[in-house]
Amino acid sequence: MTIQHFNLKQFNLLHAFKFLCMASIIAMLTYASSLKIKGHPFTWDPLEITVASYHLWSAGTISTDGVNPSNFREPLPIAITAAHMALMTHVPKHFPQNDFVKSENSKLQVSQVNLTYPQALLASKSYLQQISYVNLYYVAISLLAIWWLSSLLSTSFVISILAVISSWIFFYYNFTYLYRPITEFPASMFILLATAAAISLYRRQSILMAFFTGVFLAGATLTKAAALYVTIVAIPILILGMLYFKLINLKKALPLLMVLLTGYAICTAPWMLRNYYHFGELNISQRSGSVLLVRALKNQMSNDEYKGAFYAYAPASFKEKIFEKVLNFKPEDLKARGAYGKLIRYQTGDSEAVALGKPENAISYFAKMRAIETQMRYQIKRNKQPTTALDSQVQAQAMQLIKENLKNHFVMSAPFAWRLVWSFGDANPKSPGNKSILIDAINLFSFFALLSLPMIAIIRKKPEWFAFSIFGVGLFWFYAIFSHAIPRYSAPLIPLALLSLLLVISHLISCITTRNKP
Repeated sequence: MTIQHFNLKQFNLLHAFKFLCMASIIAMLTYASSLKIKGHPFTWDPLEITVASYHLWSAGTISTDGVNPSNFREPLPIAITAAHMALMTHVPKHFPQNDFVKSENSKLQVSQVNLTYPQALLASKSYLQQISYVNLYYVAISLLAIWWLSSLLSTSFVISILAVISSWIFFYYNFTYLYRPITEFPASMFILLATAAAISLYRRQSILMAFFTGVFLAGATLTKAAALYVTIVAIPILILGMLYFKLINLKKALPLLMVLLTGYAICTAPWMLRNYYHFGELNISQRSGSVLLVRALKNQMSNDEYKGAFYAYAPASFKEKIFEKVLNFKPEDLKARGAYGKLIRYQTGDSEAVALGKPENAISYFAKMRAIETQMRYQIKRNKQPTTALDSQVQAQAMQLIKENLKNHFVMSAPFAWRLVWSFGDANPKSPGNKSILIDAINLFSFFALLSLPMIAIIRKKPEWFAFSIFGVGLFWFYAIFSHAIPRYSAPLIPLALLSLLLVISHLISCITTRNKP
């Protein structure tokens, strides 16, 4: 046997070992995730997704009542859950007609929309558990995508293992909604796949990778409507980046751009045209008005509330160790009648103000938004307008408030970006002491690394880092500028943020060791 054959055999054995090792890790982590799913009750987003999924399966249309088409939520998580419900659960396709009930929107903590659903579907712990297993697809595919991504960006197998395990610990396993259907998991999956495809596009400049990048971005858009606005900007920047880093010339850029847009349009256009046919609106979903209005109302916070927002939106360890001990903020400030009480959801009396449609009685900005929506809903009902008119009216009022003080709107993006950073807080139980501080430190440095990566990529001439960061950073700043930026919005970016931190640390170590060599 020659040395060349021996080295080739060693190389193949090493790759086989790495493959088996990583596949085993991902399988074990996915199995461990399944043990946490026990059939917890559904409220809010998981409830709405489950009801719409059931109606898609049983009635053949995405609907909140099984009769009228709806575009209240993005379609892809609903379609995947419906397929899972039909093929992988024991949920009956049809329930007795007298088992169906209607939810009331007056219960602020249950749902944002009136729903019609069979009681037995949501009363059965077994059914809820089986439906929630849909998350395991997202966990397994996302961990594979993280492995793909880390392999593209680093030759270190250790970094791949750390990226997969840390993402599972901080997001997939400990995230509050693992045991319910939720859009954060599929959104993260499609963002990871789109990012990996974009890096492969930068490497190979192939038509196929351009098409897959468009398809995966469409998947993210059909899961999170905000991705539509980010993608409109990110796709041209992605191609311009290839020109900037001299990966392609202008002659090749145009075909790649057209193929990328084709892959995106093939997937998104049918759903948008369906919404235009039914509702006269060329959109992905109907909930953007609420998010924009609560942001517009929070833009009106006082200077004192502006400073207090950094305290209100900080994680528990920072509140205690920095804001309270060093900066003299007080926990009482966050209570109903405290200086920053308006910044906290669900204060005493808020539910009543929402149910009655009296924003003047609401304490929190969030409840004030919901109360305004209730007012508009009553008005639409009196005027015999379709209920689908609500979102456009809410959005119009929000835009009017923003236009009245556009400068203030952008100034307010600072505390909302600060709030958005702390998505690890949604992903782990509150734990006192050093453990919480350590988690929060990892959280802060991970997102700092992700947000810094585009600039580092340009300065250090790293085109693949640029492709890696463009979608995640774009989505982060979109939420910071155009929403009230609850930490859950940036949770799909946790794997990207953790991998960014590992890449930056690895790069720093490499720079230091190289500089110290004689």
